[in-house]
Amino acid sequence: MAFDRIFELGLAYSLLGLNPGEKARLQISLWSLELPLQVIPSEGWLTLELTQDLVSW
Repeated sequence: MAFDRIFELGLAYSLLGLNPGEKARLQISLWSLELPLQVIPSEGWLTLELTQDLVSW
Protein backbone atom coordinates (compact mmCIF):
# COMPACT_ATOMS: atom_id res chain seq x y z
CA MET A 1 0.00 0.00 0.00
CA ALA A 2 1.45 3.33 -1.05
CA PHE A 3 0.22 5.30 1.95
CA ASP A 4 2.60 3.37 4.20
CA ARG A 5 5.54 4.87 2.34
CA ILE A 6 4.66 8.56 2.05
CA PHE A 7 6.44 11.22 4.08
CA GLU A 8 5.15 14.79 4.06
CA LEU A 9 6.80 17.84 5.55
CA GLY A 10 5.46 21.35 5.81
CA LEU A 11 7.67 24.39 6.40
CA ALA A 12 6.81 28.04 6.73
CA TYR A 13 8.59 29.88 3.91
CA SER A 14 9.48 32.62 6.38
CA LEU A 15 11.63 30.12 8.32
CA LEU A 16 13.72 29.71 5.18
CA GLY A 17 13.92 33.46 4.59
CA LEU A 18 11.88 33.24 1.37
CA ASN A 19 9.16 35.59 0.13
CA PRO A 20 6.33 35.18 -2.40
CA GLY A 21 7.63 35.48 -5.95
CA GLU A 22 11.03 33.99 -5.14
CA LYS A 23 12.26 30.61 -6.33
CA ALA A 24 13.65 27.90 -4.10
CA ARG A 25 15.90 25.10 -5.29
CA LEU A 26 15.85 21.91 -3.31
CA GLN A 27 17.03 18.35 -3.30
CA ILE A 28 15.61 15.50 -1.24
CA SER A 29 17.82 12.73 0.07
CA LEU A 30 17.26 9.68 2.26
CA TRP A 31 20.20 8.48 4.33
CA SER A 32 20.86 5.37 6.44
CA LEU A 33 24.01 4.62 8.43
CA GLU A 34 25.67 7.74 6.97
CA LEU A 35 25.12 6.53 3.39
CA PRO A 36 22.73 8.04 0.83
CA LEU A 37 20.00 5.62 -0.23
CA GLN A 38 18.00 7.86 -2.58
CA VAL A 39 18.36 11.37 -3.98
CA ILE A 40 15.58 13.18 -5.83
CA PRO A 41 16.26 14.36 -8.46
CA SER A 42 19.25 12.16 -9.18
CA GLU A 43 20.96 15.13 -10.90
CA GLY A 44 20.37 18.84 -10.46
CA TRP A 45 17.69 20.51 -8.36
CA LEU A 46 13.92 20.74 -8.01
CA THR A 47 12.84 24.35 -8.50
CA LEU A 48 9.78 25.63 -6.69
CA GLU A 49 8.43 29.10 -7.44
CA LEU A 50 6.74 30.56 -4.39
CA THR A 51 3.55 31.93 -5.88
CA GLN A 52 1.00 33.62 -3.65
CA ASP A 53 -1.25 30.55 -4.06
CA LEU A 54 1.40 28.29 -2.54
CA VAL A 55 2.29 30.68 0.25
CA SER A 56 -1.30 31.21 1.42
CA TRP A 57 -2.34 27.56 1.04
